[in-house]
Amino acid sequence: MARILGSTGFGRLAAGYPVNINDIDVKPFTVAGTAPVEGIAPGALLVLTSTPNVLTTVDPVESASTYANKIAGIALATNVKLDTVFPQSAGEVTWKRGQAGGCAVRGEIAVEFTGSAPAPGAPVYYVIATNKFTTNSAGTNIALANMTFTGNTQGTLTVVDIRY
Repeated sequence: MARILGSTGFGRLAAGYPVNINDIDVKPFTVAGTAPVEGIAPGALLVLTSTPNVLTTVDPVESASTYANKIAGIALATNVKLDTVFPQSAGEVTWKRGQAGGCAVRGEIAVEFTGSAPAPGAPVYYVIATNKFTTNSAGTNIALANMTFTGNTQGTLTVVDIRY
């Protein structure tokens, strides 16, 4: 077992995976028909649609004000969708239109970020153009009032604490 998990637990963060599995709330969702063709990746920001439990992700052509009060949570990664031949291949683990997934609505989850490493308690913003989280409050970024950074960062991944 030490070879799988490492001698001190998981060795690194992975996008969309919870950091503390005992302290996370997950809600099921179905990907909306308007979701991107390439799919929704683990760790992506999910937004509400007019249909209950049907979610989509942000559209790069929309403005931040479009998503005010529509944030549902973050797409939770799952081992069920892993590519068994090339498990590390980028972009292969996505949810397509009509598929079911898990939306993290409370707890700590690893996400991709851009910019400098965030400090603990720093406010969270979402860059629509790149689909990454940041501490930059530029006018085109979505402010995520119910999320903060924990300060746990490895490479381009950091941990966000969701408090919905």
